[in-house]
Amino acid sequence: MNNNNIASEKFSRLVPKTPPALGGRLSRTTAEQLISCLEQDVASLHPLLVSPGFQRLALWPVHSLQADGNSPERELIAKLKAAVLSAAARVRGFVEQNAELLAVHLGDAVRRYRRAKGWTIETAISLDDLLSRLEQVKAGCSDEWASIADYFGPNHGTSLEVGGERFRRGEFIVSLNEQLHYVGNHVATCMLVRANLVTDRLFEIASEINATLIAAGHSGRPWRPELDRIGTLLAQLRHACLEREEAVRAEAAMTVVQGCAAFSGLPIDWSWLPTDAQPSKSQLNMLRHIALGMGRGYSTALKIEAALRVVSRWWATRPLHQTALEEAIATGGLVVDVDSLKVYWQQQEVEGKWAKSPRKFLLLERLAKSRGRGHVTAADIYEDIPSKSRFPDLKKDLCNSLPKDLRERIQSVQCKNSPAYKFDLRSSQIHVISSENAKFSA
Repeated sequence: MNNNNIASEKFSRLVPKTPPALGGRLSRTTAEQLISCLEQDVASLHPLLVSPGFQRLALWPVHSLQADGNSPERELIAKLKAAVLSAAARVRGFVEQNAELLAVHLGDAVRRYRRAKGWTIETAISLDDLLSRLEQVKAGCSDEWASIADYFGPNHGTSLEVGGERFRRGEFIVSLNEQLHYVGNHVATCMLVRANLVTDRLFEIASEINATLIAAGHSGRPWRPELDRIGTLLAQLRHACLEREEAVRAEAAMTVVQGCAAFSGLPIDWSWLPTDAQPSKSQLNMLRHIALGMGRGYSTALKIEAALRVVSRWWATRPLHQTALEEAIATGGLVVDVDSLKVYWQQQEVEGKWAKSPRKFLLLERLAKSRGRGHVTAADIYEDIPSKSRFPDLKKDLCNSLPKDLRERIQSVQCKNSPAYKFDLRSSQIHVISSENAKFSA
């Protein structure tokens, strides 16, 4: 699919080679040129969205991070939560055992600590406050950190109630949080933001207690190993979800999906995405009108440029047979994969237990190879002369394995010596793929 390279090269030529002077904001002309390029050339990538291989890549965070997933990433999340709960329990036990010492020194020590950090607002400082915040850490571990509703942008669990009103947390507003971007793997980045909200609270409590111990003449940081383990697990989770090769490819695929959704202008079938992950109008408006035109426009352009390059390279290095197969499937026609004994119709695999009935598959293959122009007789299937009913029975068995609208396309043909059959399909609707001839043509 040369369109991948074309779109990548065109977009890359328009991205400035050095950062703009004004905080990463693109000039209006550059932003308009990049948007125009996306509108014109992203549409050429539209066939990617119906490629099963590309869909699997773009669905990686959905399969790996959602709550009911069984993946190494989910194991890391579970280990991180367990480490946080263990550390919080130890801190709580220390607070309860040293309540008298902490009560004497806590207020002044924490005030000095907070002022040194530049805090201008001071909340109540007491043992009850510490214990209450530790309960919030515990509650935060019971929340689900990863949400597929974040697929097109921060969306889930991002509000905060204050005085009876709900406000969006600043940590989930892209323009206010440098960890976030307008495009990319929002499922992973928002998950990490939620994890950091919990772990940062625990680290803050531990630091305030350490400051109090030092003010009282005691050594601080009695739980450093536990906190170091949390930091290590956070780094491992970030690497697994955003930095290793598979994660980089997945983020690139997600970025292309987001670009197609916002800029292609073509109707898109989102049935391959879970309902909660499908884009809202506000998310698409954000991508279309703000992502490149506001203060983070340059970083957004760089991420799109990198994503197009990664996807183009991924597609080019795939086995030719796999590429041909997926491009054929994308047409929605009949696809017969001779090597894997698999059949596809209207972009869905047809489960026919083909391996258990090789002659049935052979009949389908021969019908497909005739491409609607010729017909298939018993002599094309059997080496010997079969009984009168054997070939019609085989055809009946094949029809029973096919969807109704496909089996109705198998027509009987008048032939002198035996029954004969053909597909009532246009040649362009039939594709036979094999490694010996891994070439796709519509």
